[in-house]
Amino acid sequence: MRFNMNRNFTDNQNAIVHEKLLHMLVQSLQPLSFVESEGFQGLMKFLEPVYTLPDKKLLQDMLLNMYEAGKVKLMSTLAEDAPHYSVVYDLWRNNDQECYMTVIIHYLNDQWERKSWVLGTEQLSQLRATGNEIGNCISSLLLMYNLPLQGLVGTVYRQGMLKSQMGRIGTLLACESMSCAAEKLDMCVQAAFAIPEIRDVIDKAGKLANYLIHDDGARRILQEMKEVDGFTHQVELAQDHKGSWVATCNMLMKLIALKEEIEKVSDQDIKNKQLYLSEEKWALIELLMNSLQILKAALTVMSEDKTGSVSCLLPVVHSILQHCEDSSHAKNSPMDNFLKTIGKETREKWDLTAILPSSIPMLAALLDPRFKKLKFIAEEDKGDVFDALKGVLGTIKVAGTDGTTNSNSQDLSPFLCLFGGTEEYTQERQDTDSEITNYTNFPMLRHECCPLDWWRVNQGRFPELAKLARQYLSVPAIALPVKEIKAGAWQLDMKRGLLEVEAAGPLIFMNHNWALY
Repeated sequence: MRFNMNRNFTDNQNAIVHEKLLHMLVQSLQPLSFVESEGFQGLMKFLEPVYTLPDKKLLQDMLLNMYEAGKVKLMSTLAEDAPHYSVVYDLWRNNDQECYMTVIIHYLNDQWERKSWVLGTEQLSQLRATGNEIGNCISSLLLMYNLPLQGLVGTVYRQGMLKSQMGRIGTLLACESMSCAAEKLDMCVQAAFAIPEIRDVIDKAGKLANYLIHDDGARRILQEMKEVDGFTHQVELAQDHKGSWVATCNMLMKLIALKEEIEKVSDQDIKNKQLYLSEEKWALIELLMNSLQILKAALTVMSEDKTGSVSCLLPVVHSILQHCEDSSHAKNSPMDNFLKTIGKETREKWDLTAILPSSIPMLAALLDPRFKKLKFIAEEDKGDVFDALKGVLGTIKVAGTDGTTNSNSQDLSPFLCLFGGTEEYTQERQDTDSEITNYTNFPMLRHECCPLDWWRVNQGRFPELAKLARQYLSVPAIALPVKEIKAGAWQLDMKRGLLEVEAAGPLIFMNHNWALY
């Protein structure tokens, strides 16, 4: 927006630019004090000399007004959409070492669409936050939005920079509590990265990538080699970010893609020969990449916006363990030790022997048509999971217990209306055992397909199971958006740490809930 610089802004024009400025701060999660920085003020003076920047107090008043309006809209949305839901809480500190918790609600609406909204950000005690304090804060937020506690299916938490003692939060909130799968996976990978030979090759690869990116001579030679080899899609090297194993994986992958070109550069760059990798190092990187790609795929499956949920957790953990334990590498070689460490850490972090048949990850997997055969557990244990499902179906208080389908599911299944015939709606209600048996015998869904689309089409066929699936498949496996995890969750912690105390909650609320506005 550019105005005539020969006159002053009108009040309306000022208000428009003020609002755009606030939008920028919200969407980039910047502190309100950003507008007081000398560099930003100089830029705005150059772009619009007749525009007067608002002070921090005016922006804060605008922010709080929008925040309050957003809470009203969210309350109305949740009243219509979220009879059952799960909660994610993320713990972090600001630069003054004050403790905060951001709480996010997750649910599936009656169209089987995933929804997530920030409910609020609460400041915790200066001391180590206790489970009771965290549980009480969550309960207060649920009460504020008129969300019934009996609708809470489960909680997922990320300890982040706080490293709090969780206590008995699940007991306090009368639901199952789980830790963020991405945070656990990060701990497993970081433990394996600490193996001296692995740490050494990653450090050397990172130094080489950094050199090839920033040294003018080496970068020019590499570009020439790429042109000679006819790269149709230009591969650009990436730097390593120590706080993100995914970034390390990306750095190694791009190095390997340019291995031949980099070796040609090393033949000409005699003076810096010590920076380049030996054949032994290259071989180890390629082996390491094969395993890191498996782990990266595991993270992607669990965090996929539409198909990822806690239903993927146990199948993914099983696949990771299979990869680690089927290793054919020489005993005590760097890769053998790497995979042994990943496997050991995975078993310890998830404590698979303690997972009950009635747990959320187990029942969610059973209610996911991709994983309902439960191939990740022993055959003799499957009966206990089915018994647990029958028990939940028999005792849980869900809407529509009179046998009717909740939320007009007949209207929500256009595929059945077109292709399934009216018998889908006129058949007599199945008993619990028959419905579970028919669901189990129904063809499995391919792993790459969306279970939510499947349930949207088939909820009329399995009405009672559909009610449970809508609850259990709403629980996420991870506590942060995958883009934050891949960039390094610590970067988000540092960004939030810069926010002013009085504006942190509203800024985080509006940043995540921008669709409300």
